Amino acid sequence: MKRILIIPSCGEVHEGLTEFMERALPWYQRVGYLLHFLLCSGCRKLLAAFRALPGRLRETFGPETETPPEATEALGRVLKGLRKDGVEPRS
Repeated sequence: MKRILIIPSCGEVHEGLTEFMERALPWYQRVGYLLHFLLCSGCRKLLAAFRALPGRLRETFGPETETPPEATEALGRVLKGLRKDGVEPRS
């Protein structure tokens, strides 16, 4: 039987932070992460930095621009080639 940790370690939080931010973790792991953030100021700071990142990127690089049609078409060709080779890209 797989062991379910109630509160993950700092290393586990660092490894799974993206999944936490994307709400891709099961509810019981999210609860463990939230408990960890309550107890660990270092990981709270890391979480705050992750949450601030999109705004910092907008400040640095400006507002999002529209994707050129050529780039969209090229991506479509690449994805079609991957599927032809039996690879199903994740969305």
